[in-house]
Amino acid sequence: MINTSSKKKKPAEKTSEDYQNLSLSNNSDVLLNDKLKESEIRYRRLFETAKDGILILNFETGHIVDANPFIVNIIDYPLEEILGKHLWEIGLFSNKKESEFAFIELKTKGYIRFEDMPIKSRNGKITQVEFISNVYVEHKTKVIQCNIRDITERKQAERKQELTIKILANLNGYDNWTRSIKNILGEIKNFTRMEAIAIRFKEDEEFPYFEAMGFPDYFIQAKKYLTRRDIKDEIIYDEKGNPYLECMCGNIVSGRTDNSLPYFTKGGSFYSNNTTGLPADVTEKGRQFEKCNQCNIEGFESVALIPLYSGKEIIGLLQLNDKRFGLLTIETIEFLEKIGNSIGIAYNRIQNKKKIKESEQNLKKQNAEFIELNKVYLKINEELTESIDHIKKINDELTIAKGKAEESDKLKSAFLANMSHEIRTPMNAIMGFSELLLEPNIKKENLEDFIQIINTSSQQLLTIIGDIIDISKIEAGLITINSELVNINILMNELFEIYNKKVESKKMTLYCSCERPNDLIQINTDGNRIKQVLCNLLNNAIKFTIDGKIEYGYKIKENFIAFYVKDTGVGIAQEHHDLIFQRFRQEKATLTCPNDGNGLGLAISKALVEKLGGTIGVNSELGVGSTFTFTIPYVKGVVNDVGSEKATIPIQIHSCKEETILIVEDDYNSQTYLKESLSSTNINLLHASNGNEAVEKVNNHSEISLVLMDIKMPIMNGYEAMRIIKQIRPKLPIIAQTAYALSNDKFKALEAGFDGYISKPINKNLLIKLVNGLLKE
Repeated sequence: MINTSSKKKKPAEKTSEDYQNLSLSNNSDVLLNDKLKESEIRYRRLFETAKDGILILNFETGHIVDANPFIVNIIDYPLEEILGKHLWEIGLFSNKKESEFAFIELKTKGYIRFEDMPIKSRNGKITQVEFISNVYVEHKTKVIQCNIRDITERKQAERKQELTIKILANLNGYDNWTRSIKNILGEIKNFTRMEAIAIRFKEDEEFPYFEAMGFPDYFIQAKKYLTRRDIKDEIIYDEKGNPYLECMCGNIVSGRTDNSLPYFTKGGSFYSNNTTGLPADVTEKGRQFEKCNQCNIEGFESVALIPLYSGKEIIGLLQLNDKRFGLLTIETIEFLEKIGNSIGIAYNRIQNKKKIKESEQNLKKQNAEFIELNKVYLKINEELTESIDHIKKINDELTIAKGKAEESDKLKSAFLANMSHEIRTPMNAIMGFSELLLEPNIKKENLEDFIQIINTSSQQLLTIIGDIIDISKIEAGLITINSELVNINILMNELFEIYNKKVESKKMTLYCSCERPNDLIQINTDGNRIKQVLCNLLNNAIKFTIDGKIEYGYKIKENFIAFYVKDTGVGIAQEHHDLIFQRFRQEKATLTCPNDGNGLGLAISKALVEKLGGTIGVNSELGVGSTFTFTIPYVKGVVNDVGSEKATIPIQIHSCKEETILIVEDDYNSQTYLKESLSSTNINLLHASNGNEAVEKVNNHSEISLVLMDIKMPIMNGYEAMRIIKQIRPKLPIIAQTAYALSNDKFKALEAGFDGYISKPINKNLLIKLVNGLLKE
């Protein structure tokens, strides 16, 4: 019989496998906790032993919550004194406001870095550090970690390298030995920050001071010579017949040093950071400290005496003194010993040159010796018969080089004479007509003519100065190209507006031939440089064309654009086609018009075209005319919806409300000009004489709507003032107005954060146009 009643099931009994899984789970939790503890211990060990300073900050408040021993040692504060404080509260950073701005930036961006930054310890010691801060999450809470690396040694190494380069440049770059040594002493003085520095060089048996800085005159006169003298002022000699040299300087140049004794180095130098504490006489042997108290009498506590070697011979002495204690280290002395060796080598070279020159003069005076020397030369020449071809080749090259050098000197002399004429001509007009403007009862029509002549002459003078700067930068390899979007047809039209009146005044015709005049031809290149080259070519065409026509334009050929300037002028002889592109050269033998100009235009044009990646050439026939052609790569630019019409230059600032402009300018005349230029407008003007005043004005005058900022000023320059003002009012437009007018200065200013740029001398209409544009924005 089947039983249909339900039966209650018993719970399943746990098997050995279930107990094993439970045991493994518990063990995993224990292992995880152990690993976490080990990780925290490792992190703490790394934190405590790190060779970089580490600060942990509260993300919300910026308070210090932890710091490792390395940063505590740098700032010289006990850990308990800095916990719970801001970085700027303990004097770590001198500028509280900048530090607060930086903290806000860090919280926003999550990362901030300063590659080279000074921090101040409690005792006032400045340490150069690399400062990196970032935000990370720890236990679901944001914290800030600051890593601070001491880069003092690296900066010191950089300073040593920079000093070495400057000293070697002075030793090798000047023929004037006195000037070189004076520059070198100044560099070493700046590097060591010592109060006084001097150098001695050997002259017969004496070592007089050659040059000194920072020492009292009476000290130099009293210690000028080192030899001991009798009542007849004659040198006293020791038992070995050597001149007796007094004081510690005499010990050093005589080699009376022993590096096993205190204060002496292996290189034979002496140094002390406390001359008051020097023993009166450490050893009778060698008179090591005899009369070293002379420097101490003058109050000098830190003293260094570095011997200058030429081979194994001591030929001089470098001396550094300061009234402060503890300025010298063995590392500094050993570095200066290397510098001293370089000076000694250069000194030996100079002396050898003098000896060679003296020998040459003696040979010329002594005919008999010259004849004997000539016989020796002939004998040597016979022995070198096998090398005669090589010697002849060298002589030919030297002759050619000499000829080129002489020719270059003649060209430079002619250039300087011509440049004097070129500069004096507009200057004569500027000064002469300026004086005429001061005369009473001047007629109005004469007044306008005189002002126009002064303006024209000023522009001519600026062009000459620009050519001189450009050729100097070309020779130094510093010419720069600033690519931008250039509308070729607009550029052609601008040139026509500039030159059409000039050409018409000579009763000639100017033609502009553009291959695609109705198209938007935009390329990426340096428009100012292209315009400069075309202006040089057009100026030459006008100068050397008496009648007829002048034509300029462009043609597009596959991947480049060919520009040309064609005239019906006097032409250029075939043999002079290459010559005219050389510096200081002017093709003048066949010219029938006045030969003005500085001879730099075509040389500059050639260099600029090549820098743009193109070539330049000329096709000309004497008496027929010339066609100059240059090409540049055709790099298409991005086409913007920009109209081709030129905006007219406004004559007043357009504004529907009163504006306030702050003029920051330290020069009174420039300040007055800017005020007068803007006086006819409906604006208020404020003035500041330096960057510091400008920052205060912006802080105190919220109505300021634009700043005209000079760059070079006392107390605080324009760049620094702009940076601070932008932190206070980021949207306040600031225009850089400066006498630095090189092509890359504008790029530098705009890159730094200025909203506009205008160079001196400032054109009133261009200034107002720039102000209008920024106020409108």
